[in-house]
Amino acid sequence: MNETMTYAKVTLNTEDMLIVYIYWPIVPKKNSKQIVRGRLISSSRYLKWHKELTDILWRTVWKFNKFPCKISITSIVGTRVKSDIDNATSSILDLFTDLGIIPDDNRFIVPELKVHNVWYAKNCFITKVVLEPYTNNSYDITDDHRDKDLNNYVHYLDWYAIKEWN
Repeated sequence: MNETMTYAKVTLNTEDMLIVYIYWPIVPKKNSKQIVRGRLISSSRYLKWHKELTDILWRTVWKFNKFPCKISITSIVGTRVKSDIDNATSSILDLFTDLGIIPDDNRFIVPELKVHNVWYAKNCFITKVVLEPYTNNSYDITDDHRDKDLNNYVHYLDWYAIKEWN
């Protein structure tokens, strides 16, 4: 990669919102594993991607600390090569976890995750990641009403599946 080009940029960094742009194709961590001396390790391509972005972002991202948070990832993908959306998302969440932007990428820290992929132009790769505080507490697992609603919904799905099967 060209050393004079900036691959990532933080455009807004406050306590309430963080916006990061990544100008580089997302390298999936999951698909690029290699077996070396009997151990499963990430590929050199992924390790380079991770190191470059870590070196750029670690100095600029420090204020966001509202958890739980919702994350929105929008990728402009400049290739028609098929790739799994969850692998790229996992690479971004792992990068943010390693940088300490989010303490973990589990469902309690990130209860809402939105991912959008758009094909725009050949060789155009831009990913926008937005972190905001999560304000909707209606999905509290201890809520009795939610458990009853969920059970009713599961029963409805069972009924509908049986109806469609026959």
